[in-house]
Formats: sequence, structure tokens, C-alpha cells
Amino acid sequence: MDKKIGNNELCSCGSGKKFKKCCRDKKPRRESIFVDMGTPTIINAYSIGPLGEIEFKRDGQKVDPLSAFLKKWYDKKKGQKILYDIPVDVNNLSLNYLKQFDYIYAIDTNIKEVEGRLMSVCYCAKYNPLTKEGFMRGPICFEDNPNVTEQSNWGELIKDIMKQDEYSSNLKIAIVVDSDYGNIQKYNSRELPIANQFYVPENFTLIYASTDSGIENLPNQMISECDKLAKKYLK
Repeated sequence: MDKKIGNNELCSCGSGKKFKKCCRDKKPRRESIFVDMGTPTIINAYSIGPLGEIEFKRDGQKVDPLSAFLKKWYDKKKGQKILYDIPVDVNNLSLNYLKQFDYIYAIDTNIKEVEGRLMSVCYCAKYNPLTKEGFMRGPICFEDNPNVTEQSNWGELIKDIMKQDEYSSNLKIAIVVDSDYGNIQKYNSRELPIANQFYVPENFTLIYASTDSGIENLPNQMISECDKLAKKYLK
């Protein structure tokens, strides 16, 4: 149920800001979990646990979906403004998307022609959901290299992570990006390579998040900071 919040009370989104300086004037957000059972399936019961865990049931028996994703958006005249779109582990179905990842990275590349030369600047962010620690990395700069794209840098980041001493193929790692939304699911299902015939490894997941809205959410905060720093450095 909706609860009225005073202007000077802390905003319910968890940002730590007062309501009047946070979500008061924002368009109402909608958040849903979408599931695909693979075949037509009757679901006559579901439950949501205290930590956000979800179970679907048919006649008392648990039913596991084939795939699921958590999406947050708000409605505009021209359609939906997607804030984030996060694949959810069907073996650990939960509204708490942080729970399924060991590390969350974000990466953004800004490309601009400067005095006839193609300049690219990339920033990355890393966050550990367990320790709640994070750091920024950058700028990584490229000059006069037409092969540098958002997608090629996603691949380079993944390759770099896989070379780190702490890396293991058992780790679940998310990469937050802000472009090519229409192909994200195909990259995650390995229908398409992200660049140069490089496919997303099994233990990696691409997450889409917007840079210009939804700053109250962690994926949006991370990608927005990368975008802001890259633009500033490029300028």
C-alpha cells in the first residue's frame, strides 16, 4: 500500500536524501519480475519471502521458470523509459538482484572527434555486494582507433577480469552497460558475440542500466558515474 511521506522525511528509495530532494517529483516507478516457463503453464500460487526470494507453485508443487528478469521503468508519452533490466538466476529466484552476484562492474565509453582525430575515453567501476566496497578505474584512452566501440570495451573488461588473481569461473559477475539494449539478451544467451567473435562467458551477465535516470539504484549510480567521468575527461 502507498504510504504518504513527509517532505523532510528520508526518501523510501534508500538514497539517504530527504523526500523533497529525491523522489517527490519523479514519475512513478514500476518494477516487475518477468518469468518465462518455456511452455504454457498454470500457476495458482506464489510466495515472496522476507529477503525477496520467490517461489511459483502449481497445486502445491514448486515450478521453476526457464528464464526470468527484473525490470524497472516509468511510463512516458513515447513509451517506457527503462531504468534497468537485470536477468535473474532461476535457481535462486529473488527480487534482491545483488544477492546473485559476487562482483558487479560497470563500464562506459565516450567517443568523440576532436580536431579531426577520433578520441575514446573509458571508465570502469567495481562493487563487491558482500563487503559493500567499490572503486573506480580510468581513464583508459584510445586515439585514432576506429575499432574501439562500447561493445569491444565490454569484451576487453571481461578478458581483464578473467586475468585477475582473484578470478574463478565459479564467481558470478555482472557487467553494467548503458547501450545496445535490444541485443543484451542475445549477448547473455550467447546467440551473438559482443565483438570480434568474443562471446559472454557462462558466469558473466550483462545488465542494462540508464545513465540519465534512476540514480537511486546501484546499477544506475555506477554507470552514471562512469559516464560522467568519461565525459569530463574527454571535454
